[in-house]
Amino acid sequence: MAGPKFTWSNKQKDPILIKLDRILVSDSWEFNFPNCRAWSKASVGSDHCPLILDSGEVGNTRSSYFSFNEQWLLQEGFCEMVQDRWRWIRDAYLSSDYSLDIWHGCLLKLRQFLRGWNLKWKGAQRANKDCITKRIQELDIVAEDRLLSMEEWNESISLEDELDSFIRLEEIYWKQSSGQKWVLEGDANTNFFHQFANGRRRKNTIASLDSDQGEIRGQKEITDHIVQYYKKMFANSQPC
Repeated sequence: MAGPKFTWSNKQKDPILIKLDRILVSDSWEFNFPNCRAWSKASVGSDHCPLILDSGEVGNTRSSYFSFNEQWLLQEGFCEMVQDRWRWIRDAYLSSDYSLDIWHGCLLKLRQFLRGWNLKWKGAQRANKDCITKRIQELDIVAEDRLLSMEEWNESISLEDELDSFIRLEEIYWKQSSGQKWVLEGDANTNFFHQFANGRRRKNTIASLDSDQGEIRGQKEITDHIVQYYKKMFANSQPC
């Protein structure tokens, strides 16, 4: 925790300074918020220093990484769609362009296309699943009052088969996601080293600076202040 070393004082001429106030967190909480920081401010009107906790969250940002979804391979006509899109993008380049530039350009535009296509495909899948679930519930309500006709019974079986296909796609997605999570986060031993590194980074981080203009907080503001300070110092120094 940055800031004053002691958090309580009896406010006397011969003061008693004790660190009474602390912030306790569990290992799981720290693992979910690895960029958290805590600091104490000067006590004004109280014998306790206020403690401030910043979880380090900056909002849910969309990942810039592109990941291939195995579900796509099960969609009819997906491979043909990718081939046609690749040819269309490649034909937009000139034959005199550098081969690697064409390759990277095609990959970039294909990733952009697949991201947009994936959003539309997920929306359509979700809407179809909701419609199928709603229709199955309607047939179940009808079956409570009377026996289903042969057409209704066949419709119910067909809808359940379609719903099973959606469930299999979800299983493929979560299986792939769980494998990626294990590769990125590792096992339980990795958590210990992550927390150790996070604690060392928080200990060495400059959370705030006191200047003539007041307190400076924020990594960008602190960095700019330090850079400008040394620029002025070396600009005013005389050569030997």
